[in-house]
Amino acid sequence: DARTRLRDRYSVSAPLAGRLLRMDLREGDAVQAGDVLARITPALPALLDARSLREQQARVEAAQAGVQRADVRTARSRTALEQAERVDLAADPATASAWDFLEQEAPLRSGESATYFRFWLAADTYQSVSPIQSVIFVNMVRHYFTPGLAYTFYACADPAFWQPVFSYADLARLPALDFEVGGGSFGVYGHDWRAMPPLAWLELLGQREIAMAPEIVQAPAPIQRLAVLSQQEFFEAVGNALRDYSRPDQLRGNPLLRSQVVTARSGPNASDKDRVAALRVLLGEAAEQLRGSPKENKYYRAVYHTYLQPAATQEQAAELLDVPFSSYRRHLKSGMARIAEILWMAEAGG
Repeated sequence: DARTRLRDRYSVSAPLAGRLLRMDLREGDAVQAGDVLARITPALPALLDARSLREQQARVEAAQAGVQRADVRTARSRTALEQAERVDLAADPATASAWDFLEQEAPLRSGESATYFRFWLAADTYQSVSPIQSVIFVNMVRHYFTPGLAYTFYACADPAFWQPVFSYADLARLPALDFEVGGGSFGVYGHDWRAMPPLAWLELLGQREIAMAPEIVQAPAPIQRLAVLSQQEFFEAVGNALRDYSRPDQLRGNPLLRSQVVTARSGPNASDKDRVAALRVLLGEAAEQLRGSPKENKYYRAVYHTYLQPAATQEQAAELLDVPFSSYRRHLKSGMARIAEILWMAEAGG
């Protein structure tokens, strides 16, 4: 008599408990990889008794308290370098070297700020990976969207340990800013938010998150040598740009071509010709904002007939506007100042 024996045995199991529904397959049916063998409806969770409910509520409250403590720790860990007195900066080797770095490499303009995450740590795990550190990092990311934020620094007791994470987050190692204090050595990382603004940074991290090999997704080349102008220098440059509006060859020497607002419009790798075109568009757009205001329309008309579509002389421009020459000059000055203010808000606000 012949006998039938199983050649291969397969154990089929489900990763959850539940109720098995009716199966459409029968013994001996052929199946292929990926076929649905059965369907299971999850079992209903057991009802919580009063004691279990209180325990779960206590865990939730403890977690919320931990988040609040982490928020406080994050706030305390930050040092606003531009608000500190020079004597206070010099008292800490970390902030002293960071401030010197800013003055030499990336001077802050009016309205800009720099933050040093000097004491980011948990009470029990210090700077090791922990739930508190995760909350601190989330709060750091929120801080990145602070208007006018230009630079952030991070002090690490173990910079080599954090190197993969910080490199993934596009934080640059700044060994020149390493310091020693209290018998310990600290490495420093940093990020220039004028070179890579927060939205571009989020896009980069998004690409790395979905990439099969995140390390191959390189950050775009940083914007090189942005013109860091004070507010007064910026206003002077806008005035010169308006005067040279109809002479693109003269605009090539204007420092606004390397400003953040022009670079954001033209792109970091744009040619001087493209930057000149972007600057002219920005000047025109700022002037158009005056045109739509009943109070400032007279300023727009003075700028328009003097620089955008210039009359032969300023006297003729005053005649076109049908105003005394003194009023024309006052309107022109006010219009130039307002255009400079509009562009400065875009420049300083990033």
